[in-house]
Amino acid sequence: MIGGAFMGNTVTGERTTNPVGQVVPEVHAKNEINPAVLRRADELFERPGGNTLHEVTEAYQGALISQLNRVSAGVGSETNPIYKAAHSAATEQSGEIRSRYLDRMGFPTPGMLPGVIQGAEFYAVDAQGRERPIMRIMQ
Repeated sequence: MIGGAFMGNTVTGERTTNPVGQVVPEVHAKNEINPAVLRRADELFERPGGNTLHEVTEAYQGALISQLNRVSAGVGSETNPIYKAAHSAATEQSGEIRSRYLDRMGFPTPGMLPGVIQGAEFYAVDAQGRERPIMRIMQ
């Protein structure tokens, strides 16, 4: 996970009343965030709290979909239709956070190479196309 991740939800056997008075299934939504990465990205894009708000509303939208369909959702992926719909319905992210893997010397690797990867760096690309560092992690 770079900045935030849709970790799915669980439709429980419990019932609850929604704001309009309907009795509906209770859903426990889960998203994870890395506050340091999200804060730095928000600063770069001049939208304080924007990425955290996206993660919260993504979890909420996923829970609404699962509540309506009465189907729990797995973790976010391109093949998970609940995640894809929730991601689209959530508030817009402040901006894209990108990542790349690094070798032991700190140079980018051409992909995920077992035994070669010793770290990662996260960055954003600003409106002028410049890479702006967010965080670097080395073993």
